[in-house]
Amino acid sequence: MLPYITLLSIDIQTYYIMATVAGLSGFLLAIKLLKDEKMGIWRWTLPILVVFIALAGARVLNFILNPSAYGKDFPIWSISYRNLSIMGGLITGTLTIIIYSVVNKKDFWSIMDKLILPAGVVVMLLKTGCFLNGCCYGKPTKSIFGVVLEDNKALIDYMEQFFYEGTFIRTVHPTQIYEIFGAGIGLLIVFTIMKKRKLPKGSGALIYAIWYTSVRLFIHPMRALPYEKVVVSGFYPMFYIIIIVSLFTILIGRCQYTLD
Repeated sequence: MLPYITLLSIDIQTYYIMATVAGLSGFLLAIKLLKDEKMGIWRWTLPILVVFIALAGARVLNFILNPSAYGKDFPIWSISYRNLSIMGGLITGTLTIIIYSVVNKKDFWSIMDKLILPAGVVVMLLKTGCFLNGCCYGKPTKSIFGVVLEDNKALIDYMEQFFYEGTFIRTVHPTQIYEIFGAGIGLLIVFTIMKKRKLPKGSGALIYAIWYTSVRLFIHPMRALPYEKVVVSGFYPMFYIIIIVSLFTILIGRCQYTLD
């Protein structure tokens, strides 16, 4: 882990560096891939709008799930890049594109297919920042995949509740790395499928969304989350399953409609 790097005697948090790199990378990829959509100025402004609304959605979902983290010291409207739930951002970002497509009579599914790569790259870069920062870490583990926690007080305070055979364990599941690999493998799978099979527009986006949500569901039991038990054991698994089933139903429906 590398929470900070020093440039010109100034300590800069790698978490924010990677967030900036992720945003710029996603934006540049989006405007390049949306070139054929005839969106005019919206080719540039829509990706920016999606980012800001996605951040708002990520904060709102986090507030709903973890209200105890907010108050005078950290109000919900804080612009600080923390206390964010990525699924809230993905949902509100998608809703923004739906509204844009309906209002401007554009092909929503075509736009979504173009944004598969930018979305995957952004997730991978953001999670790299999480790993370097030491946040979004997993539960204690003795497996060969475990990583050692740095001297981060918040992490150590959390870890002190876990003892294995009377010994304090400082190795945890690198859930950030799991998610990075999951997002990257998903890109390879989707583009391979889309290259070999002629599927209706939007199929790539739907397949990637199903894959990524499944990755989140698989990793979920290994994550160390500061939420109430009902949220961790009840809401999140059901939330992921509902998303997967809903997207799969839409995918089957679109493919069936095309065959008919």
